[in-house]
Amino acid sequence: MSSVSAIVNGQPATWAEYLALPEDSRVEFIDGRLRVRPHASRRHQKVTLSLATAVGDAPPPGYDVTLAWAWKAGNDEFIPDVMVHRATEEDARFTGVPTLVAEVLSGDPGEDLTLHQVKYADAGLTHLWIADPTAGTLDILGRAGRGFRLVRRLVVAGSPVDVDFGVASVRLDAAQLLA
Repeated sequence: MSSVSAIVNGQPATWAEYLALPEDSRVEFIDGRLRVRPHASRRHQKVTLSLATAVGDAPPPGYDVTLAWAWKAGNDEFIPDVMVHRATEEDARFTGVPTLVAEVLSGDPGEDLTLHQVKYADAGLTHLWIADPTAGTLDILGRAGRGFRLVRRLVVAGSPVDVDFGVASVRLDAAQLLA
């Protein structure tokens, strides 16, 4: 694999080949295959920033909130939109288990979202939020076996609510987050 332009979604690769990709590649490494993630739209970025800002001051000392930073879970590596995790000196990727991952949907999430939920649960994640700006919803999910269950669905027309994510609680207003 000599360049990013040669990457095909689902292409088998070794960890060494994955690491040789340019740093700004929007590629995840799941089950020994490259999963291409297109660049986020402006709306996607705005919602991601709103989510990160909403949780930014909530975690206690010793925790960080990061955007689009790699998370290496076992043999897989993901690029969550927002991640709340213990503070670390790691730079290239986070190798622990985050407290919270938030994903913002763009286009047709289909199989990709289902795969992520299974992999995230297998990696030990307990809190997952899925924002769907098109539908005007923010799903608050909690771990349930090998997947997640819907704990609460926030909607744009709803009132702000307090949401717990393990190490902290935060007041969320779907109308502000998904604007």
